[in-house]
Amino acid sequence: MALARRRLGVAPMHRIFQMLRGPVATVNRKNSWYRGLRLCAVDGTVLGVPDSMANRQRFLKHPGRITAGYPHVRLVAVIACGTRSIIDAVFGTAQTGENEYFRQSFPSLSPGMLILADRNLDGAALLRELADTGAEFLVRIRKNKVLPLLKTLPDGSFISQIGAVPVRVLSARITVQEADGSSRNELYRWVTTLCRLEQGYTAELARIYNQRWEIETCFRAM
Repeated sequence: MALARRRLGVAPMHRIFQMLRGPVATVNRKNSWYRGLRLCAVDGTVLGVPDSMANRQRFLKHPGRITAGYPHVRLVAVIACGTRSIIDAVFGTAQTGENEYFRQSFPSLSPGMLILADRNLDGAALLRELADTGAEFLVRIRKNKVLPLLKTLPDGSFISQIGAVPVRVLSARITVQEADGSSRNELYRWVTTLCRLEQGYTAELARIYNQRWEIETCFRAM
């Protein structure tokens, strides 16, 4: 069967992926929607691939492992949180960063989506381009990222701007329970295009952001 699969090539598999990818949740599916917006998560991971001559020529091995280990592929995926169905996936050499692969998935984004992303994807240029897709976003940002305070809102968040894109800056202290039973308290900060209070208070959006972990579960399943 493996030999038949190799003779087939990649084109049929790509065609099947194009036919099957996309969100599958209905409006009643738990954790799929927030105030009429489809919850979607984006993240990247690195996968080892077989140590064949073809893979070694296209994909480099991990830095510092010239003769050992496996070639690595970087994968960036966008999933629907409620079902973990894949909306888009882009991959290639691990020498290219997550931001570039995420940009290649932008044609699959549209109004009506709320994109949840981690701080690896908090670059100002990337967020401006993400806003241009029409999708809303809720993205964690680095603690030391400085954004202008334009207007303070009653829930403690404030209005700011990234380029020409109005954003709302949120912060909350999150208690994380570790596997060994211990806990740690950490300050999280986010930016979102949901700028009005009626689109969600800080505590509510912080809870919604927890759905981003569905993509980690999706990667683990892969």
